[in-house]
Amino acid sequence: MSVDLSASSPCLYAPSGWTDSSGAAAILEPFLVHPRPFADFVRFEGLGAAQAERLLELLPELNLADRQNNGPRVDELLRAAMTHGGLALSGYLVSAPRWDERVSIDGLFVPALPGLAPPDPLNLRESDRWSELETALGLDSARGAPDELRALRRASGALCWWLWWD
Repeated sequence: MSVDLSASSPCLYAPSGWTDSSGAAAILEPFLVHPRPFADFVRFEGLGAAQAERLLELLPELNLADRQNNGPRVDELLRAAMTHGGLALSGYLVSAPRWDERVSIDGLFVPALPGLAPPDPLNLRESDRWSELETALGLDSARGAPDELRALRRASGALCWWLWWD
């Protein structure tokens, strides 16, 4: 049985090929993780404020309302990146010909935030800080705590929190 994935076929958020035609894939290109094992699925890391602002303008409303499992909505994560300097988003791009073509955000690196004690990679209880981070970042749409929340040191030497929804 074959599935017709042409532009007239029902797709998750927009006609097939929208991630390319909208320019969303081009915005993500510099942040893609290589090697790329699949032609229609690739991870990205390090997406910042300028790219978040552009994606907020380009992504279909239904994609903006999507979330990775219990994580916050895509639009809320993009706004958090625009609001908090140094915050970097990660996720994946699903492209045509898949019917579930989308931009999904499943994680973020969060730098130390004003008014909060800094991340501590030696504190095994950093995962208890979700409610503080949720409030500070304005991630009200999250349906649950991240599957991973820990403090770590980035390659630059900066301390940050890593939040990830599986």
